[in-house]
Parts: sequence; C-alpha cells; structure tokens
Amino acid sequence: MSRSNLARLLDQAEAAVAAGRKLPLSKRRVMDAEPLLELIDQMRLSIPEELREAERFMERKEAMASQALQQAKKIIADAEVEAKRKLNDTEVMKAARQEAEDTLAKARAEAEAMTRQAREEAEKRRKELDQYAQRVMARLEEYLAGALSQVRGGLETLRADSTEGAPGKTKDKVREKGGR
Repeated sequence: MSRSNLARLLDQAEAAVAAGRKLPLSKRRVMDAEPLLELIDQMRLSIPEELREAERFMERKEAMASQALQQAKKIIADAEVEAKRKLNDTEVMKAARQEAEDTLAKARAEAEAMTRQAREEAEKRRKELDQYAQRVMARLEEYLAGALSQVRGGLETLRADSTEGAPGKTKDKVREKGGR
C-alpha cells in the first residue's frame, strides 16, 4: 500500500477545512461540520486497521523466527542421526565422534545465530512500527486539535453574529471596526 488510509483521510479533512468559507477580516473559516466529523469518525476506524496491519507484520516476523528455529532443530537432529551412524563404524569411531560433535556444535551455533537474528529483526520491526504508530497518532492529534480549534472559532463567530442581531447590524459593526 503506497499511502495509508489514515493519510488519505487526513488529506480529505485538510481539504474540507481549506474549502470552508473564509470569514472577512480574520483567519477563521466557516464550514459544514458534518463532513469533517464524518472524516474524523473514519479516521478513528482507520487507526485500528493500521495497527492490525502492523500486528500482521509482526506475526509474519515471528513465523519466520519460528521457522528458523524449526530448521535449526532439524539440522541438529540430522547431525545427531549422522553422528550415530558414523559411530557404528569401529575403525573410524573416534574421527566420526569428533566430526559429529563439530557438526552438532556448528549446527547449534548456526541455530542460535539464526534465532537471535530473527528475534532481533522482529524486535527492530516492532520498535519501528511502534514509532510509526506514535508519529501517526501525534500528527493526527495535532491536526485534529487545529481542526477542532477552527470549528470552535467558526461556531463562536456564528454565535456572536447571531446574538448581535440582524445582518445589517453586523455590517455596521464591521464599519465601526474600520472595515468597508
């Protein structure tokens, strides 16, 4: 997936804010809150999907580590079988025992190295995913705080305009404040 669903929803929310009508003589905008609230609901639903995707990634990494461990166990078992087979030959018993021990030690070392590497890689990926989730949540929090502030400002402006009376009075107040 090239762009996450959450990033797409954030772009849509930003576009909804930008499409709002700009209030004269201010940086505030008036917009229909319902589409923005729907986008926020979709974001809330999207976050668990992003986390489920990260969990699936971790499960795949754990499966790889488990597979590496199983492969290591098979190598060890094969080495033990080979060692027993070689021990049956009395003339080369000593050499076979040494070779079997070397093979077993090598297999164990490889198995431990593969298991350690798989665990380290899984832990690294988990940390990266945690960091990614934290960054996304922080960006979402910042964006939503800004959007909420703009919505509240727009509502306050609308409430102030509606409590001041008829539309003609609003124009008079704007003129009094230095407007046209």
